[in-house]
Amino acid sequence: ASFVQQEQRVEQAMLAGNNLHQRIFYLHRALSRFLLGELTEATTDIRQVAASIQGSAGTIVKAGFYFYDSLIALSHIPTAVVLELVSQSEDWLVRVQENQCELANWSAAAPMNYLHKWQLVEAEKSRVLGQRALAADRYEEAIAGAKINGYLLEEALANELAAKFYLGWHKEKIAATYMQEAYCCYTRWGSAAKTDDLERCYPQLIAPILQAQQPSFNFLSTLATFTHPLASKSNSKQEAHTFDLVSVIQSAQALSSTIDLEELIYQLTQIILKNSGAETCLLALPDSNNQWQIRSIATVHSSCSIDPELSQPLANGKDYPVNLIYWIKNHQQLTILDARKPLMINDQYLLKHQPPSIFGLPILKQEKVLGVLYLEHRQAADIFTENRTTVISFLCTQAAIALENARLYQRSQESINNVRLKQSYLEALLNNIPHLAWLKDEQSQFIAVNQSFGETSGYEPSALVGKSDFDLWPMELAQMYRDDDVVVMKLGKRQVVEEMSTNPQGEERWAETIKTPMRNSEGEITGTVGISLDITDRKQAQIDLHLTNQSLANTNLELQRATRLKDEFLATMSHELRTPLNAILGMSEVLQDEVFGSLNDRQRKPLETIQRSGQHLLSLINDILDVSKISAGKVELDMATISVEHLCESSFVFVKQQAFNKQIQLELQLCIGSGQIIVDERRMRQVLINLLSNAVKFTPAS
Repeated sequence: ASFVQQEQRVEQAMLAGNNLHQRIFYLHRALSRFLLGELTEATTDIRQVAASIQGSAGTIVKAGFYFYDSLIALSHIPTAVVLELVSQSEDWLVRVQENQCELANWSAAAPMNYLHKWQLVEAEKSRVLGQRALAADRYEEAIAGAKINGYLLEEALANELAAKFYLGWHKEKIAATYMQEAYCCYTRWGSAAKTDDLERCYPQLIAPILQAQQPSFNFLSTLATFTHPLASKSNSKQEAHTFDLVSVIQSAQALSSTIDLEELIYQLTQIILKNSGAETCLLALPDSNNQWQIRSIATVHSSCSIDPELSQPLANGKDYPVNLIYWIKNHQQLTILDARKPLMINDQYLLKHQPPSIFGLPILKQEKVLGVLYLEHRQAADIFTENRTTVISFLCTQAAIALENARLYQRSQESINNVRLKQSYLEALLNNIPHLAWLKDEQSQFIAVNQSFGETSGYEPSALVGKSDFDLWPMELAQMYRDDDVVVMKLGKRQVVEEMSTNPQGEERWAETIKTPMRNSEGEITGTVGISLDITDRKQAQIDLHLTNQSLANTNLELQRATRLKDEFLATMSHELRTPLNAILGMSEVLQDEVFGSLNDRQRKPLETIQRSGQHLLSLINDILDVSKISAGKVELDMATISVEHLCESSFVFVKQQAFNKQIQLELQLCIGSGQIIVDERRMRQVLINLLSNAVKFTPAS
């Protein structure tokens, strides 16, 4: 709307009792007229604000009034006022001093917002009073403060007033430097009327910039050929000079050379803010699960990169234009809007804040949306001109390549970290195995070994990676190990083998090795996995056992030979003993049968004793022969029912003579009704005779 229409609205607001609306209108119109050199009109408007300024206590309108009222007042006084004109300017200076006292209070409370304003007014006041050195310092301080704190308009204004100061001092070269800087700042601020005013009033000071408007080639048109396909080609003479080709190319190179995603996000938002004229830059990117997130919110005052782990999905519309971002992503269209006008997109954020300058651009790589860039300026309209659109689109084209590279780099780093993590797991697992353990590739080169293997081989585990058995063991052993590996990989089955090796001390050690084929994700055999148990002690035990068994076998052979010789001896002895014994038994029987004559009782009893003893001796000879039968497990018992009394009496007779010789008296006492038993009579009698003989033998004489 024109100033006339706005003034009509102000009158309507005043009738409705809205004086704040009136003060804001006149303050802004005073600023516009002051910037365009319309000092009389600016003075009239600022007086309108002064008339009701007391009703604006505590508002930024009041601070703005103090600032611009002083600048407008001082602009009426010529540079380096002469002493006789000071009295005419006293009213103006008193007014300025009162304003400065107020601004000083505001500066003390918030120096980042008001100190540069106070400094600029002080610079103008020093100019009027002819204090050139102090004025020069104050201009520099004001320019620096405005620039650091992001006050682009006031940075431009301070440069312009400094240029006029030096021009009045007849230092045109210095004035040209400040005026060119002011021109660039006004252009970045988006004020075409002000840049036109400077071109008209100070063409000699900004000649280098004006001459650059028609270069031998239009680099913005050249950049446009590399940008987003929907970005407009630039043909604006007015702002072509504000973009330095070298600076833009350097920015693009900075983006292309950055592979860290977080650093890239920060650089991109800062570069876009620098070249776009926007107040706020917002960058939305998808995460690894394709969930869209706000990754950076940057303003001319600050920058905030949001950790993807902490970032919420792009769903909350209170803090940023969610619906617009999704619309740009889905339609892949460059979007430039004024939210004060009816919008084609229903977006809660835009309806609430109504920024007059909105810029949205998808960051594309081969028709794939890698991100969405959103820019806004809440104060000025038409910020995003065709030339700025071209530069932003070119930078986003470079950013798309950089984002893709950063994503690839991030994934590669994640893969490397995963590999390192798995490697650490593998090392922990291997080192937790008390036996020798290793992994080999298809060429039997070690991929990993545990600490036990390193200690056995005399190497650090890390030093063994890439080596083979041929680097560690004698050729014969190494070839044996290699052959075992080949068999395992060829058969594709687990194998258990016994292998011999030599430790660093030169000792031979035996191991039982379990070798298993190692496979990749496709099931292809890529090497072997081995675990080796030291069985040297077991091997030695087996050898000792073999020697013991061999010794026992030899002993058994000797025993068998001794037994055979014993049997032969017994057989011979029994034969030799039987021959005379049979003669004795035979003669005793003949005598008892009285073949050689009759016998009396006294003769018969000795013959019976000879007969019984001979029979018993024959039984003993038979028992000796039974020993061999017992050894062979072939003894036979002649079991029969016999009287206990008869068995005892018959055994008693055999020891009577032995007892008589030692003058030992023998008595036989049996229990009444001893009965009968079933035994081998001959063997049981021998048992009793042996017991009785031992008793007589070990009983003292008499």
